[in-house]
Amino acid sequence: MAIAIGLVAVAGCGRVSQPSANVTAFVSATPSASSTASSSPSASPTASPAVTDCVAQPTGAAAGPFRDNFHVAVRIPNGWMAQPPTASEIDMLVLAAPTAYSNQPTKIALQSLIGRFTSQTVADVAAMWYAPAPPNGHPEFNVTLVGQLMHCTVAGSAAAVFEYTSMRSQVVGGNGAGPFAGYMFVFLHEGFAYALRLEGTSDVDPQALQDAKAILGSWTWAVPS
Repeated sequence: MAIAIGLVAVAGCGRVSQPSANVTAFVSATPSASSTASSSPSASPTASPAVTDCVAQPTGAAAGPFRDNFHVAVRIPNGWMAQPPTASEIDMLVLAAPTAYSNQPTKIALQSLIGRFTSQTVADVAAMWYAPAPPNGHPEFNVTLVGQLMHCTVAGSAAAVFEYTSMRSQVVGGNGAGPFAGYMFVFLHEGFAYALRLEGTSDVDPQALQDAKAILGSWTWAVPS
């Protein structure tokens, strides 16, 4: 989305986040059934499940470590399929949901190299994604915030999550024809921003949300702080 383009420039001197060789270990699994801008909550929230926490019990096969600054490693629930590497340097891994899930296509993107924010809160960073695009930006990527930003913790780091709707896919590479609905989990580790984006077509399957939280529940930093 538009804000990611600007943020990557902040982290341009970092390493490119490409998956390591063992990142596809889960692919054969059998599918299972710098801103404080704000946005007004949507008056018509989707029927997507509410988020009351950012993590769940880990499950599935190991993936990583990735080539970000802290060599992140996670576990991927069964049935999620790794997608070909994208042109975006912020994507560590993009996953497609099991075919049995509703609201297809549905994708998860694990992201790093978003930027370093030493004086901003995680709420400030999260707001960059749902603030209106500037006149010279890409308003077609604007999202509508649903409900309120919620604070939580991921792998010992301050995190926040918000739900959104959009007429254009926010997942790099696109999800096809919209409208779309999703969740953006953003967290800061030693000032570096990381994110997990879950997005489905029209809505989000509750099991996909549970799987996203399970990935975050498995998140580890291989390189000590």
